[in-house]
Amino acid sequence: MKKILIAVVTLLAVCNARAQDSLKINSEKPQMEDVLTLLDAMDIYIYRFNAEEFLKHKYDVSFFADEYVDGVKKERNSILHMGANIQSVKIYPQEQWDAARKQHGLKPDEDDFVRIKTISIIVRKISDTTAMATFVSPEAGRMGIPLKQYPTGPDSVYFYSSRPFSMEAMPDTGAVEIPLVLYGSGWYDDRYNIVRFCGESRIDPQLKAGILKNLPHYYILGVIFTPKEER
Repeated sequence: MKKILIAVVTLLAVCNARAQDSLKINSEKPQMEDVLTLLDAMDIYIYRFNAEEFLKHKYDVSFFADEYVDGVKKERNSILHMGANIQSVKIYPQEQWDAARKQHGLKPDEDDFVRIKTISIIVRKISDTTAMATFVSPEAGRMGIPLKQYPTGPDSVYFYSSRPFSMEAMPDTGAVEIPLVLYGSGWYDDRYNIVRFCGESRIDPQLKAGILKNLPHYYILGVIFTPKEER
């Protein structure tokens, strides 16, 4: 009987040891990180920015796309005007003021409502030679700028990617121009015979990032806040 009990205990100990040594991967629901990875693989890049700090004053809001070739900035020719960040119900006919206040959740004695509080920039590749940069603010609409692309390397590879800029505080005076997203071509590394896009994960607004020395072609996408003249 003792021998049987010893054998059973030994068998259980061996089974427990094996159970403790086993590994298992559990299934989980996809997370936002997985969605962003998928979009990145599809050459779609999405960035969102909070501009609530700029609600202290009234600004006209514009978006720009500056193009650089071999580190040299070309003349700016892409500016999109989104309008005021804060608007008044008095832009409507007077008989519509009450309805507008209700629509925007204002009190009877309030006139101003927020149009631009957040900004999103979406860059997506639409062909080998062209991408589209779309600037979005939910209450103000959306606007787009086509971005020309160029091949690189001996095999003429089209390979573009993006990086956000670091956000820095700035003086609360006058017009403010803020770079938000870098979108650029990879470069050919002849040592390893590969086209790569690697370097800083965020670009400094002074454009001193080492990655910029390698990019043959890139765009800087950003926003301009211009103090709005009161009438």
